[in-house]
Amino acid sequence: MPDWLQRMKYNSEYQYILMLLESVKPRVYGWTLGSREAHGFQDALSRCERIGDWIYPWEIYEYFILNQPAALSDHFTHRRWAEVVTAIERLGDATEDEVNLLKAIGLLNIIGVHGNFKASKELVMLSLPTKRCVEKALKGLIQKSVVQYRKFSSEYRVWQGSDFDLEEHVREEISKLGAFNLAEQLNTRHALLPIVARRYTIDSGTLRYFVPVFADASSYEKLEVKSRDARIIIYLAESSDDEVLFAEKVVSHFSELDIVVLCRNGDQLREILAESLALEEIQRGAQSLHTDPVAQREFSDRYAAASTKEDGQVSYLIEEPGLGQWFYGAKPLEITNKRALQEVLSSVLKKVYRLSPKIFNELINRDKPSSQANAAKNKLVVAMLNNGNEEDLGFDKFPPEKAIYRAMLRKANIHVEGGNGNWYFKGPASNKKADDPCNFYGVWSRIDRLLNTTEKSQKSLVELNRELLAPPYGVKEGVLPILYVAVIIANQDELAIYENRVFKPRFTEEMIEHFVKRPDEFTFQRFRIAGLNSSIFKEYSKALFKDGKTRDLLGIAKPIANFVCSLPEYTLKTSRGLSKRSQAVRDVFRHSKSPVTLLVEEVPKALGYDLKGKDQGDLAVAGLSQDLTETLRELKYCFSELKDEMRKLCAQALHFDKEISLEELRKSVYGRYIGLEDYTIDRDGQRAFILRLIQKEGCDEAWFDGLLTFLGRKSIDKWSDNDRDAAEYRLTEFSRKLNDLEKLRVHYQEVGNKVDSEFEVYLIRSVKKGASDYDEVVAVDSKRHAIIKSAKREITERLEELGGQELGLAALAEVVDEFLAKYRESNKQQLKATKLKAKKTVKGRNEMA
Repeated sequence: MPDWLQRMKYNSEYQYILMLLESVKPRVYGWTLGSREAHGFQDALSRCERIGDWIYPWEIYEYFILNQPAALSDHFTHRRWAEVVTAIERLGDATEDEVNLLKAIGLLNIIGVHGNFKASKELVMLSLPTKRCVEKALKGLIQKSVVQYRKFSSEYRVWQGSDFDLEEHVREEISKLGAFNLAEQLNTRHALLPIVARRYTIDSGTLRYFVPVFADASSYEKLEVKSRDARIIIYLAESSDDEVLFAEKVVSHFSELDIVVLCRNGDQLREILAESLALEEIQRGAQSLHTDPVAQREFSDRYAAASTKEDGQVSYLIEEPGLGQWFYGAKPLEITNKRALQEVLSSVLKKVYRLSPKIFNELINRDKPSSQANAAKNKLVVAMLNNGNEEDLGFDKFPPEKAIYRAMLRKANIHVEGGNGNWYFKGPASNKKADDPCNFYGVWSRIDRLLNTTEKSQKSLVELNRELLAPPYGVKEGVLPILYVAVIIANQDELAIYENRVFKPRFTEEMIEHFVKRPDEFTFQRFRIAGLNSSIFKEYSKALFKDGKTRDLLGIAKPIANFVCSLPEYTLKTSRGLSKRSQAVRDVFRHSKSPVTLLVEEVPKALGYDLKGKDQGDLAVAGLSQDLTETLRELKYCFSELKDEMRKLCAQALHFDKEISLEELRKSVYGRYIGLEDYTIDRDGQRAFILRLIQKEGCDEAWFDGLLTFLGRKSIDKWSDNDRDAAEYRLTEFSRKLNDLEKLRVHYQEVGNKVDSEFEVYLIRSVKKGASDYDEVVAVDSKRHAIIKSAKREITERLEELGGQELGLAALAEVVDEFLAKYRESNKQQLKATKLKAKKTVKGRNEMA
């Protein structure tokens, strides 16, 4: 290396050359120090004679144009080269400095695409020997529309030429925008990601975050004063007046959930955003832009740069919190970096949500639980209802519902073990850490205070939802149903439950699943015995319990209501099987709206006690316990009496003593009717009835229930009075048909013993109003069939000659009735003569003796 070049090693010009070479090297395969091609490094050095001589960018451009055109395999880079070559070709009459400067700018444009080494004013001024040469050449190139300076990227660009003046259009659109609302535009265009308060989330188990929202002097009043989510209100000040407004009003305008930050670069953001809005409007409205590929390329570059600048400036507000002035509750905060911001966010949430429970389970501790979490929640509340006296609610292994239970109920000491080894639910006794390790005391107390207000009128727990979801509680929606169920079970001895305003004596699985889905359809009322008439409760307690103790309101209402609700459907619907008094007591329990009204007014009235206007002392209610006991006994045995009466009816219909036991009845029925099913083909009626009569499988009770189910066409416990009437009617009809089948079977067996050939047995019956029924059984064998064949034909022809089936049927009916009457009378005479003859024979034998 020449000495003069060695001495330039640390000069700025030398560094510029090395930078230039390094930038271009990765893309165009390098300009190596040993290259001896035209305009190569060695060739360029040979023209440097003294210190201060440069190797200029245009020489590097010439090297690649002359020696390595095939190396430009990248389409985008090749297009840039082509733009520069085209610009030089259309330059026309130009000075050498203009041509060389154009090549230098073109080379820097190509390098800048990949190496971030753009043709700035500083670099362009170094591209020719003197600054004056550069300025003169630049002026000529700009006048010839070959080079253009782009303000948005602060660089010179080789310009292909276009009639579309983008800069002018941008200025025009910005002027049209006028004083647009900066904050509203930013909120629409930039939905900033929420900022999670990491330390608070880890310490409490509840994910909480702050949502960034933009505001300014004209829009801050349009925002909600109190939002459900915590917010960072980014106030954009564009003038000193905006800052004064911020200090006087904005800083104290929002709720305790919000942190406010003053940003003084609102005017800068407005300028950046205005350019983006203007470019977007140009893209929508400028038709000539879409037909000019050069203008489109220029627009694309400028819009990309504007968007990047806008995004960067907006994110800068959060990424560099030290640039803003932060306030909470109108008091300034010391926030210099993101770590300090995180500490402030967590401390604010800890203060705001001071009564929020600590639940370390991400599955349920959220506002919108997954389907898996909801399934686990449903299983958990059912287990709370059914297995509340068991450790871990009886869960085996470790399903998701057990994890929720452990994190929420077990760890919080809401489900605990009693002295007798049974587990039960209870609320925290105090807010001390030993009693309330998971901070449930505040939430539980608030629910308890609501229940205390329900003694006069029932209320829904849903009334608390909005309050419990908000500060200072901040309970997540996934947790609320489990918390409510725990409170209900813990207070079940003094809580009355209403579903759709109807009193329910207990929570069932179906009800608790319904409650989780629709808690708004359930209301609750707390009752205490204070103020109620003790005499009435003594009478109730005497009727229901034998220990002599007087129960409270729910202690009486629940067992009676449970008893009524467990009655069979027949007992709940029948009028035929109960006395009027028992029906009245049953109905008031089914339709009562309040346990107080039920026990103090409705039940005594149903039993015949009018307590209005009386002092309700012991005399006024004397005998109530006995009447109630009799009524409950009648309700209890109503269904069993129905079955007993049906047993007696079946025994009588089947020709047995009505007092016969069920076991004996079944045996007798089987012995009498076995084989009778072969004499009928009525599979859905008579034959099906016979098959049920002779069924051998199952116990006697199951056999009889099946028989009654067949007669009533539904299970007997679901019968109504109409079903009972229908069953008794069908039993009567089947009984009559059984008699007919028995006659056929007896006659068939008698004839079968006398006749060897095949035969048919017929039962002929005539029933007429006001007259006796006639029926006879006759057998027809082949011999009789041959004898009556011609008579049968004549009768059939005569019937058909009457001119209609109805007339034929009428004639046949009268003939059959008269024939059967004469037949019976003849049989009577014959029987009478036979008896007389037998009597004379016996008398003659006696005289001879």
